[in-house]
Amino acid sequence: MAQPIRFVHCAGFRFDSPEWEGPPSWAETRNQDLWQAFEQVLTLCRTEKAHLLFITGDLFQQEYTRKYTVGRVAKALAELEDIRVFIVPGESDPLVISSVYRLTNWPANVHIFVGNMDRVDISSLGVVIYGIAWTSYRPPEVFLNNLLNNVDENSPISFMLLPGGVVVDQESLVSENDIILLEDEVKSSRLTYLALGSAQRWRGPKQAGDTVWANSGAIMARNFKENWSHGVMVGETDGDFTKVKFIKLEQARAEAAIFAHEADRQQDLFCSEDMEALKAEYHVLRMEWVEKQRRLEESRLLQIEIKSLRAEIDSLKENIAHLLHIQRRVSIYRQNPDYRELRRMWAELAKLDDIWHQKEQELNVYKNDPLIDGAVIEVLRQEGLEWIEQKIYQIQSLDSLTGPFKRLLKKLVFFFRFKRYLLKYDVTHTCGDRLRDMLKYWSLSAKDWEEVLSVIRKVDILIHAQEAINKERTSLKKAYDLMLGSRNMDQLARDLEPLSDLEREALIDDREWKRELDTKGRKLEEKTNQLIAIEQKLRQIRLTPVDPDLEKKMEKIEKLLINNEIKQ
Repeated sequence: MAQPIRFVHCAGFRFDSPEWEGPPSWAETRNQDLWQAFEQVLTLCRTEKAHLLFITGDLFQQEYTRKYTVGRVAKALAELEDIRVFIVPGESDPLVISSVYRLTNWPANVHIFVGNMDRVDISSLGVVIYGIAWTSYRPPEVFLNNLLNNVDENSPISFMLLPGGVVVDQESLVSENDIILLEDEVKSSRLTYLALGSAQRWRGPKQAGDTVWANSGAIMARNFKENWSHGVMVGETDGDFTKVKFIKLEQARAEAAIFAHEADRQQDLFCSEDMEALKAEYHVLRMEWVEKQRRLEESRLLQIEIKSLRAEIDSLKENIAHLLHIQRRVSIYRQNPDYRELRRMWAELAKLDDIWHQKEQELNVYKNDPLIDGAVIEVLRQEGLEWIEQKIYQIQSLDSLTGPFKRLLKKLVFFFRFKRYLLKYDVTHTCGDRLRDMLKYWSLSAKDWEEVLSVIRKVDILIHAQEAINKERTSLKKAYDLMLGSRNMDQLARDLEPLSDLEREALIDDREWKRELDTKGRKLEEKTNQLIAIEQKLRQIRLTPVDPDLEKKMEKIEKLLINNEIKQ
């Protein structure tokens, strides 16, 4: 069993709100009564030895609250020391950019919930506290079960602070501007205690499943119709059993008491004409400040909307440009139905050029060799080698052979060797004398002749290959040029590639392209008009004159009012 946790639960102070029923002169008295009620709540926290204080919305009145008031509340809460204070901003004091909660530095024992579903763990007490805050002037959506189905088993005590109410079913909803939970949602939440706010009249405590819930109501009556009791909820729980009770605060509400109180203070400085004028001036300045903050908030939201619209407009322009580009490509494709064949021929010509250059590089090996006479090689590959047989006989020393048999045998060997050359290199037998004259200064052995013949044959093959390639390329280029005509192939490639995507796009009917363009064009015009209107509105806001010394004037009057209050 967890240690018992004691808590105090209240709401609806609405500090600095002018909404009091009765003559304007009563407002100051009622505001002092409100401060007394606040002090009573803090005293009750101490006497009850509470661990936690819950304030479930409407601690301030956003458009009227002074910086001094916020600082005074924060200072008073800091004096609770070991008592942890948890606050959820409500409908009257939402956590907007100009929120009064931002006017002071809050003490360490105070936590203000700032989101839709925040969570605070207090491991020393074994407690988890959830909070749902108003962060704009619209009620936040509550997704209770999505979060609370995963309640931490190690923290058996769980609280939720909600500036809203509970109803039996959807038909019981009073206003769409309220944060409302259904009883079935509360029942399935497995919360220990649900602390509600926003209602003027207190309700509860009630139980739905294992969850006890209560609405503390407003801390004080602001008109004579609210003649029910006002106060706070005080509770204790160990996780298994929760006990909550309503405690009424002593307040001076009777009209007679107010008149009597006012009669005793007729000479009070606050009722003097000068002080009343000062308060009236402060009220005017305060309204100007509220309007200034409203314009700042509106300006911030308009800038966000402008940024979003510009992004949408840029995206629409890109889409329209892309559609027009596709249409243009499709049009060019339809005007050039032979492009695919042209591209094939173009690729084939490039391939033939690559092969030709490869053969040329191989020929350069022989052409660039200083030991090989390129001109002679070119002649030898086209002329016969009939003289070679005689040349070989001259080179070889047949006189060294002894005996007619050996001499004959040697001749036969040279003869068949020469025939083998003829078969191997496929040479002809012409112009022998001229060739012999060209090579008469070459001193070649029989082995050197083999190398010469080998080079001749290789060069012959390479040159024949180049000639065949030139012939094929000339024929293909002629057909290609005839088909291409005056068109520019490079430009066609830039317009039509990648061809596979374009062929799919060409299947789409032109009417579909037109419909798509018309739709996006209308949307672009609509967004552009919205942007122009919002930018004009933002310019008007920025052109609205603002007193640069507004805050200083308010602070000066605040000090005068505070000093007078201290004297009283």
